[in-house]
Amino acid sequence: MSSSSLSEFLSANKAKFLSDLKADGAKSWTVVMGNEAGDLDSIASAIAYSYLTPRKPTIGLIQTHRQDLSLRAENLYAFKLANLSPTHDDLFTIDDLPVPPAELKCNFALVDHNTLWAPWRRPDAKVVGIIDHHDDENNHIDADPRAIVVPLGSAASLVTETFKDSWTPADPANVPPPELATLLLSAIYIDTAGLKSSKAEPLDHASVAFLESRESNNPSLGGEEVSLFRIETTKELKSQKISITHLSSRDLLRRDYKQYTFSTATEGNPIRVGLSTVPMGIKQWLKNDPDGFRASLESWATERTLDVVGVLTTYNSARKGHHRRELLILVGGDPTSAYGQKALVETTTNVLVEGLEKTALLDLERVEFEGDFAAIEGVAGDRAHGDLPGQIRLWRQRNSDATRKIVAPAFKAILESM
Repeated sequence: MSSSSLSEFLSANKAKFLSDLKADGAKSWTVVMGNEAGDLDSIASAIAYSYLTPRKPTIGLIQTHRQDLSLRAENLYAFKLANLSPTHDDLFTIDDLPVPPAELKCNFALVDHNTLWAPWRRPDAKVVGIIDHHDDENNHIDADPRAIVVPLGSAASLVTETFKDSWTPADPANVPPPELATLLLSAIYIDTAGLKSSKAEPLDHASVAFLESRESNNPSLGGEEVSLFRIETTKELKSQKISITHLSSRDLLRRDYKQYTFSTATEGNPIRVGLSTVPMGIKQWLKNDPDGFRASLESWATERTLDVVGVLTTYNSARKGHHRRELLILVGGDPTSAYGQKALVETTTNVLVEGLEKTALLDLERVEFEGDFAAIEGVAGDRAHGDLPGQIRLWRQRNSDATRKIVAPAFKAILESM
């Protein structure tokens, strides 16, 4: 496969950034990055921002290790559609960064989230741009652009809208490559089920219509042919997304993962929460790994020093193909943390259970650990503070439209009221 002009741009841009980083800390650059989950929306938005912004040199950073790109088959499929390098060496991943984030002298731009995370902060760090579709956390008010639209199916739609004029530059030689439209379309398609999901807003529809006229594989198609391309591409992206049977329990927990630190109303240690979105039901997961399921949750809590492990499953029922969601929590899985102690495990569990079950947007139904779910509790690992295992709970989530964008703020509100 011959490389595309987008791939060539990414490779050259990365080489120039790394050269300037070695010379002066890349102080003339802006690093734009999506959120740590590494989903296609974050990656496509960061790449597009870096290409389309008319300002100083900008590079899109993927906050995923190169070896972990394989955890998301849908991303690999989109990279292939956009004619990126099959070895992914044109992408700038977190392990390409030769220095700790705090040693960078560059500015930052954020896509698909709107607060600079702690590892990237330094006294003179400045966020110069934000394009996002999550609730506004009211940070980096001086960023320009500062475009936050809620609700919206995909941040890629807002990136497209923000930089739409870049597709009609004064110099025709500077028209963005059609592969960039392909990458943005892939992100919007998968986030909105090809515009069929209730999450698709008018701006998503408008951005798709704009991008489809500039798409690389079918640049001259129109009408029904474009619609067919959209349907077939969305179908394949969805198929790739649920291609996870080869992944271990640890892989499932880390493939779509975000971590949060919440303060409490009373004095004490902050609470560290990790939320993993997993495209597989708990029943199937237990069939695949009956003996290691609970141990994997506890190991993940220890590896990431988490006080609360949250698992958000999303899948289709085997019998009728209806969309389903579940929510599982493990409190106190890491015995070395402050919240791994007996009293705080019990208190935190009770507060979370009561708060989550009162959250109307989730509409939770408790699942008992019996029958197909009996293996959930598993065998507790060695605990430094006695024989109390972490507390684990599972619910069916009757509102199947409530994603992590709803769940994470619910956790924040509940835990910060403790």
